[in-house]
Amino acid sequence: MTIDRRHAVPPPCPRAGLFSTRGFVRGAALSATLAGLVVIGGCSATSSNEDRVHDLLVSGDLTRAYWELEQAVQANPDDAELRRRLGELRIAYHLREGQQKVFEDDDWGAVEEFERVLLAEPDNPVAQHWKDKALVKLADRAVAAGDDARARGKLEDALKHYHEAETYLPGHPEAARGTRLVGEVFSARRDKGQANYVKGMRAQAGGRFDETHYHMDIALDNDPSLSAAEERRRVARRQLAEERRREAQEAEERGLFATALREYKAVAVSFPDLAEELAPKIAATEREVAAAEKLNEGTLLAQRGEFAKARALLEQAYEASAVQRGEISAQLVALREADLEKRYTAALDLELDYHYDDALRAYREIDASWPGQLDVRTRIQNLETALELAREAQTKGEEAEANHDVDAAISAYREALTYVPKFGDLVERVERLRAAKAKDAGGVPTPSNDSGSAKPVPSTPDPDAPGK
Repeated sequence: MTIDRRHAVPPPCPRAGLFSTRGFVRGAALSATLAGLVVIGGCSATSSNEDRVHDLLVSGDLTRAYWELEQAVQANPDDAELRRRLGELRIAYHLREGQQKVFEDDDWGAVEEFERVLLAEPDNPVAQHWKDKALVKLADRAVAAGDDARARGKLEDALKHYHEAETYLPGHPEAARGTRLVGEVFSARRDKGQANYVKGMRAQAGGRFDETHYHMDIALDNDPSLSAAEERRRVARRQLAEERRREAQEAEERGLFATALREYKAVAVSFPDLAEELAPKIAATEREVAAAEKLNEGTLLAQRGEFAKARALLEQAYEASAVQRGEISAQLVALREADLEKRYTAALDLELDYHYDDALRAYREIDASWPGQLDVRTRIQNLETALELAREAQTKGEEAEANHDVDAAISAYREALTYVPKFGDLVERVERLRAAKAKDAGGVPTPSNDSGSAKPVPSTPDPDAPGK
């Protein structure tokens, strides 16, 4: 505990036989109360106890001085004088603690200390004076808090602080003034709230629900007790929510799923009471947005000829969507036709370049993916026939060559080449046999045009019209 040494107890009066505490606490009345608390002559306190109490009072330690005197009372319970002076020291202690708390702005704690004194001595002028002083500080502080709250528009808090000030000091002029000003603001707000309520009511009658909501907001901000305004605002909010939901539905019907999703989510955020109701719709629209994105990406891939990737995305979009399946199906059909045309054209080019084996393999793959499309099966049959005839002719040529019948071998090989102009190595074989024959005859072989002539494949359609 910190003691102000300006008010320290002076040395004891040696011949009077008492400890003087004059000046220990401020105020002449309090000094008189503390004077002569311990008397040497006529009391039963021991000399050592007397010295300790004296030293503690000199040092300003009232708490320990009180404890020492209390020990003396316990040792001499029948000494009425000791008990009286213990009571006086207790009063001095509470007075000193109360003053210290006032200086430290612990004013409510100070009031409690002074009330302890007044409980023992109701007419103690020092305690009453300092209690009043602490109450004035508490009231002034409450008024300052009220003024600050009023300046920030916190009128309820301001009113609470002003009422608090008047509980400390009834009739406090600044508290009364603050209460009056708050009342005037409340009155103005009530008038403003009522005026906006009327405007909102008229707007609602005209179906202008955004205006209704705006005015009812102002009405309730200024007068929260307007229950009718709360109800009308609720109705207006519901109508606004329904309008925005209809806009979202219209966007969804037009295929603007991203726009619809934004609107549905905005409604759910702005009107939380509709969030649960809108949750399934938001989830469904999210799926449609994802499907639309896959549809767009798949369409672009198809335009670039990446049919496999495009088909995978379009199939995912079809599974995700419940609304766009018709459009997605049309895209899948178009994708299939484009892929078929591309593969058919590639197979036809192989056939026209006499790569019959490769062409036949390509046609068979097309027929496996899209059975019965275009004239694919006819072309397969024609190529199979041509290849079979070529193999038969090749076999005859190989037999003739084995029998050293060069002319028959050449004739058979040339027959095979008429069916399949680039059939195996028959062109090279014919050239080799003709060169050997010319060498045996002593002449020079003439160039052969076997690789450039071919019998037409039966029933081969016009290559420029793959769909006929």
